[in-house]
Amino acid sequence: MTIFDTIGSRISFYRIHVMDVSQRQMEEDLNLTKGTVNNYEQGKARPNDQFVKKASEYFGCTPEMITEGIPNESQYGFEALSEIEKVKGVDPMHISHVKACLIAAITKQEAAKKAQEDLDSTRLKLGKILSLTEKLRDDISE
Repeated sequence: MTIFDTIGSRISFYRIHVMDVSQRQMEEDLNLTKGTVNNYEQGKARPNDQFVKKASEYFGCTPEMITEGIPNESQYGFEALSEIEKVKGVDPMHISHVKACLIAAITKQEAAKKAQEDLDSTRLKLGKILSLTEKLRDDISE
């Protein structure tokens, strides 16, 4: 068994290692009732599609990464890690943990890149608004 075997373990992983928030904080951020995240993480309840969509946006990952785990390990360059798993004496749980840490880093990097793109887009729009405002002010002054 690895840390990515269940939906609950994946939610827990992203909450702790990607977002670094408590269950309660995640519930507040996503407007969920108290205990919802705990129930999902413990396998006491299965998250619905609406939660998975909200959580994936919150975590900066795809819904499939929550529901199915790592969709394509080659996408992340994990082929070498899979080969290491075949070496006698290597604990598969350690390999799974390394994969989890790499995914957390990649997810954070992708979220930061998207945030920068959004910021750049907003700056561009603000620049256009300022330019139009100045033009309008000049037109009114004349």
